[in-house]
Amino acid sequence: MSVRIGDIAPNFEIATTQGNIDFHAWAKGSWVFFFSHPADYTPVCTTEMGRTAQLAAEFERRQVKCLGLSTESVEQHLGWINDINETQNTQVQFPIVADSELKVAKLYDMIHPNASETATVRTVFIIDPNLKVRLMMTYPMSVGRNFTEILRVIDALQTGDQYGVACPADWQVGGDVIIPPSVSSEAAEEKFPQGFKTVKPYLRSTNVSKYVLPSMIAAAYATDFELLIPALAEWLTEAERQTALSYSQPSRQQQFLAGRGLLRLLVARQWHCAGGAIAITRQENGAPQLTVGGLSWHCSISHTKGAVFVAASPQQVVGVDIEPIKPRRRLVEMATTYQQGFFAGIDGTDWPQFYQRWTLAEAVTKAEQGLLLRTLKQPLGDYPSRAMHLRVEDLMLCCYSAAPLTQAVHFQRFPFSD
Repeated sequence: MSVRIGDIAPNFEIATTQGNIDFHAWAKGSWVFFFSHPADYTPVCTTEMGRTAQLAAEFERRQVKCLGLSTESVEQHLGWINDINETQNTQVQFPIVADSELKVAKLYDMIHPNASETATVRTVFIIDPNLKVRLMMTYPMSVGRNFTEILRVIDALQTGDQYGVACPADWQVGGDVIIPPSVSSEAAEEKFPQGFKTVKPYLRSTNVSKYVLPSMIAAAYATDFELLIPALAEWLTEAERQTALSYSQPSRQQQFLAGRGLLRLLVARQWHCAGGAIAITRQENGAPQLTVGGLSWHCSISHTKGAVFVAASPQQVVGVDIEPIKPRRRLVEMATTYQQGFFAGIDGTDWPQFYQRWTLAEAVTKAEQGLLLRTLKQPLGDYPSRAMHLRVEDLMLCCYSAAPLTQAVHFQRFPFSD
């Protein structure tokens, strides 16, 4: 199979040094550095694995998961990791795929017969949070990868996504970027208020380094719709008002307007954006899509009777949920069913504890844009470390980030205090 830039990365289920993984479920919502190496217990590969481990903080800062691969067994990988840790003065924390049957190697075209019929060449795939292949590199077996370049191209891809720009030759973080020819000069003036330089009509550059948005998550909630809905009048579009009318129940109309309006108000307040620059549309799966100044952001909306909870981030994939804390037999039955999965250790008698776990499951499902039942079947793992909860009277709120939280999420209650 031939994988090309722009393709959805092929999925696979396989054993790794950290257990079996479903690649799409494991990767979705994060950037991925997926790389192959020819063989365990070999010198160049040992230095590459060690370098990947040494750069763990750099990959995490960019919200990148690392995944290695070779055609040896899990047992061989685990033994070799001990050597890597010893000789490279590090600790390998990322999983390594055991592709002894060449299943994944062939799926990703990692076997080059003129080099070896059974060992992979040194391939690199950079995959984005939407599971699209964004970059590919191939090195011969005798040459180790340049990790400075790997980090550079990840920075370039993320900068391009955030600002709608391209990066020139030898670009480094902080350097000038290229405005695509498809952006008119009038649009460029609005999009890049810091100004830009025109060398040729097709060659324009600007600098966005001073305008890097913080990798933060902002969240807001409201529990009084009688106070909230009138206050959102200027934060709702006519199209949103018409969409709300398509719902037959007045309570559902209010929930829709409350979610859209509060999200737009939160973004404008937190990031000092004009309301007109904030667009909220609907993805094919029904989830909200947030666009600010022409750039795609991440957001999530949840509501229950008389309450709404929203979150937004320029960079981090988020999911939120809000639930009333009350006995619900159906949910307890589901929790009992998934005692070996997400609800391990929950007996259903401590309702605040139960709803902490339930809202986490819902928030994870939204962030990963997956299925709730699939989430419930998964081990709990480190999901709680990437979430924050807040109890407000008889409500439980959860905000989950697909990437490790680098700072606390501040839950703001409407009406906001100055």
